Amino acid sequence: ALEQQSIALGLGDAVQFIGWVEREAVPALFNSATMLVLPSRAEGFPIVALEAAQMARPVVASAVDGIPEALTHGREGLLVPSDDVTALHDAIAALLASPDQARALGEAGRRRALDEFDMERVADRYATLYEQVVTAHGSHLASASC
Repeated sequence: ALEQQSIALGLGDAVQFIGWVEREAVPALFNSATMLVLPSRAEGFPIVALEAAQMARPVVASAVDGIPEALTHGREGLLVPSDDVTALHDAIAALLASPDQARALGEAGRRRALDEFDMERVADRYATLYEQVVTAHGSHLASASC
């Protein structure tokens, strides 16, 4: 239905439906993209946005749920209100019209993704959090597990 709609809207040459992509092919797919557009109505933590950011691709996304935690509007990407088609259009058009801005957002996103969301760094933060919880509540946790 989406393929037919894109053709009916005259977007047949601009939109490509590629179907399932093997994990190993994802980096090459991001490298071939101008940007990632993530118009979510609900989104936990946007792993796909971080994957795109790691490949220095700018992200246009809805400002819902966990997305603003991963991207700062105007710094690593452009955030728009959910279901605001005009704002989504304007953000995409702005990046297409300004490759320098798109590149700058992509590079900033890459730096942040590598600095803050690197798997090792995230694991270290979880370990620190667990240590703090045990230190603060250790005796209570020990008695609860007996």
